[in-house]
Amino acid sequence: SEEAYLTLGKILLQQNELDEALECFRQTTKLNPDLEEPYHYLGDGLSKQGNLQEASLVYFKLGEILSQQGKLDEALDKLNRTLQINPNHYWAYHCLGNIYSWKEQLDEAIFAYNKAIELKPDLAPSYKNLGDVLSKQGKIDEASEAYRQALQCDSQTI
Repeated sequence: SEEAYLTLGKILLQQNELDEALECFRQTTKLNPDLEEPYHYLGDGLSKQGNLQEASLVYFKLGEILSQQGKLDEALDKLNRTLQINPNHYWAYHCLGNIYSWKEQLDEAIFAYNKAIELKPDLAPSYKNLGDVLSKQGKIDEASEAYRQALQCDSQTI
C-alpha cells in the first residue's frame, strides 16, 4: 500500500539509505499520484543526490498538486524551486502566472506569462491568460494583442 511505502521510505531516509528511500517514495507516487507528502521527500532526496533534473520535475508536480488543493503559497514555493533548478521550464512560469492571477497579483502574473512566452513563443494558453489579466487591468489594446497572438498559435484557444 502507499502508506507502507511512504513509512518505509521515511525509515530508510533516517537510516541514510537514500536510494532505497527514494524508490519507496517513487512507488508511493505511482500508487497515489495526488498525495503530496512523498513528493516533498522525493524532491529533497533527489536534490541531495545531485539529481537536479529529476528533482525539478518532482517539485513541478508537487507545485501542481498544491495549487489544485488551493495551497497557493506552497505551490508558488515549489514552482520557484523548479525554476531555480531549471530556469527554462516554461510551463512552470505559466503555472506561476495562473497562481498570481488567482491571487490578484496581476503584475506578477503578467511577468510570469511573458516569461513563459519568451521561453516558448507559441504557447497559446499563456497568451490567452495574459490577455485575461491585461483585460482585468483595463489595458484593452494590449489584451487584444495577446488574444490575437493566442489565436495565431492555436485557433482552439479562445
